[in-house]
Amino acid sequence: MKGLISKLLLEVAADYYPWSPTCTTKDLSTWLENKGVNFDHVVHTLKHCIGNLLETMGEGLANAALERPVHTLKFSIMRDIGAMLSETFQGKDGHSLSHKLGYNQRQYDQFVSKDPTNPGYEMLRHWATNNGNTVRVLRNKLRELGRDDVISHLAKSIRGK
Repeated sequence: MKGLISKLLLEVAADYYPWSPTCTTKDLSTWLENKGVNFDHVVHTLKHCIGNLLETMGEGLANAALERPVHTLKFSIMRDIGAMLSETFQGKDGHSLSHKLGYNQRQYDQFVSKDPTNPGYEMLRHWATNNGNTVRVLRNKLRELGRDDVISHLAKSIRGK
């Protein structure tokens, strides 16, 4: 990633510095240091900005969609996500997510007793009723769980694709 960031910096800096075709990242670093700019700080900042941009672009969800309360999602989206989470998936299922969402074993068992075939939906439906539970929060919890497949489905469903 640092190499990519360095190449990007070289491209951007071309407008401000007379680069030769043999200019290197070291040249750029030295030039920035002479201007009083810490090269590693610039790289770190760009990584953060580009990471945020790629995160949003990769999922195709605008900030407005991410700030949407989960309870406003269509029933079909909640049901599908719940079903994906209800399947056993290498310790990355609804049971694992329930702990990340703040539920204990007894509470999860209640979701299972309400709907043994789709306890993930029951859990999401209950969790969605709490204020502050946005699509962003759900996405972040799914990311912690390593369920990019569910995140991708969520994004496509919200976009209507």
